Amino acid sequence: MLESYLNFKDYGATGDGRADDTAALNECMKEAQRTKQVCYLPSGTYRVRNTLCIGSKESNKLLVIQGTGNSVIYTDDDIDMARTNTDGKVKIKEVSFRHEGKSGSCLYLDDGFGHDLYGCSFSNITGNISTMLIFNGSYTDIVNCAFENAEPESYSINCTTIPGKININSNIFDCRIYGTGKGLLINSSENNRPEGLKVARNMFLNTGKEQITVNSILHLDISNNMLDQSSKVSILIDPKMQGICQCH
Repeated sequence: MLESYLNFKDYGATGDGRADDTAALNECMKEAQRTKQVCYLPSGTYRVRNTLCIGSKESNKLLVIQGTGNSVIYTDDDIDMARTNTDGKVKIKEVSFRHEGKSGSCLYLDDGFGHDLYGCSFSNITGNISTMLIFNGSYTDIVNCAFENAEPESYSINCTTIPGKININSNIFDCRIYGTGKGLLINSSENNRPEGLKVARNMFLNTGKEQITVNSILHLDISNNMLDQSSKVSILIDPKMQGICQCH
């Protein structure tokens, strides 16, 4: 078991799927980051009514959130469910993000870089066209995660950039993307583009019209993936903005 950890339930989270656990989750994460402890999320369904702020601007220390595989962060509101809010590194393990609202992302890895997701899962509902997982920072690792995309116009993952911030050398490995939606979108803001993304050993089984869509990147490696059952295109090379260079 974890040697030094804080339990979300000790901060008032119920995990019953009905009560609003937003404040309790935020408070536990803030304290764990400040004291360099691990946030432990026991099995349960933790409902949030406002966007979770993962991490604190007051600290640049590592924040680790450890679930059980049956630890679910859930909303049925039209919100972005969770967003990084720290210049420190965030590592999330074995947590499910279940979005049942009509709009809003599951998780936005926005502030900071070097974030890791291991063994997490993501799901949405038909009608929510928001991208499920978005990241714009360098050295992001998304490993052994599952994406159940129920909306044909929604992307499961978006690797992108924002002005003035580099997104370089990130990895998407050993993931499973399925459902009726679209898969991975790689794009950029103006005068910027991702660089050095590796996409390997993933299973793209989504039946949406695109499985991997490439708009803008410098150096992309796509290798040893399974791409099957797309209703239209497995890999769409569609240069936009800064264009595409060295796509393998």
